[in-house]
Amino acid sequence: MSLKDELEKMGRQQEEWAKAGRMGLTSDPFEAHGLGAELARLTEPVALRMPDLSPATLRIQRPEERAAESFMEGLRQRAESLESGLQENQEIQMFCYHGPENLRVLEVSMPSENVVSLRCLNADGEEAHVTGHMHSVTFSFLIHTIVPPEVKRPIGFNMPSEGE
Repeated sequence: MSLKDELEKMGRQQEEWAKAGRMGLTSDPFEAHGLGAELARLTEPVALRMPDLSPATLRIQRPEERAAESFMEGLRQRAESLESGLQENQEIQMFCYHGPENLRVLEVSMPSENVVSLRCLNADGEEAHVTGHMHSVTFSFLIHTIVPPEVKRPIGFNMPSEGE
């Protein structure tokens, strides 16, 4: 096919598309095949597809903050996964070993990004508080069968709220 024939063929196609548009049919071949929205999405400027990065919606965390949240979330998830298979008369108890003492952890909090504060019970049933670096504290979990009059004591996990 000669160049002249190809140009004439392209001209006829454009005329057909224009006529289809006047008859209420689309003149856009992408629209004719339902691809108009996809084409628009692919060709829109990248800036329009970017997420909202305004200070109100964007919160940049320091690595220490992410590590603290990850540490607490890991503890919480481990306790929840162990609790999921318990019977009604069982509970998860978390322990921390501090020197020669075996302390039952009642509550874990992080007053800063790397400091862990524990509210515990010692072997005599007295309340004890332990504070240390998050990398120096080791926990273990025990499945305990509750014998009445004992009651379940859930483990508390507390992160400092924003702005504290």
